[in-house]
Amino acid sequence: MAGEPQRDDLLMRLRLVMADHPAPTLAGEFPDAAVAVAITRDADNPELLLTQRAAHLRLHPLEIAFPGGKYDAADGDLLTTAKREMHEEVGIAPAAFESLGRLRQRVTRSHIRVTPFVGLIPQGIEPDINPGEIESAFRLPLAQLMEPRHFSVEQVQYRGRQRQVAHFHLAGHDIWGVTAMIIADLLNSVFHANLPIDVSKR
Repeated sequence: MAGEPQRDDLLMRLRLVMADHPAPTLAGEFPDAAVAVAITRDADNPELLLTQRAAHLRLHPLEIAFPGGKYDAADGDLLTTAKREMHEEVGIAPAAFESLGRLRQRVTRSHIRVTPFVGLIPQGIEPDINPGEIESAFRLPLAQLMEPRHFSVEQVQYRGRQRQVAHFHLAGHDIWGVTAMIIADLLNSVFHANLPIDVSKR
């Protein structure tokens, strides 16, 4: 697409934009959670790490998500939450995640406020999944996620309001909801992918 960066420019653009990226916060009384938007440090083909939640979980079973979870007071801050949860879920040590900044906060349909932290992980790192929380982990190329043919928007009625639900369909996965909106925010705000959705919406 016009204006799309070349693959070898993706990580450079990511670093430059995230260094000074505005990340709106959401006011309100919500439980807080944080997720790690982890991208492999691969100049030729950077990939985004995603998980499928375990089937037995009470909230969002089998949905595609980023590694992450609820804030614990012992964490001290939400970045520590994202790193701790990533370690617990997929075995990637906190020190392996180079944080570059964060994206806008979102509220899930279970009324949890999520803060997404964008960062880099080593290219060859392999997830060691925790089966108590995660069904599987996989990576998808950023360049392919930017292709409009993998993206769609569904119009739904939710609690009496018309809502737009983002979907990414790639490699047999249907990524939707807050996870898809975080990806769309990353791709539109950082890489100017021009996916047809307003990423400022909650």
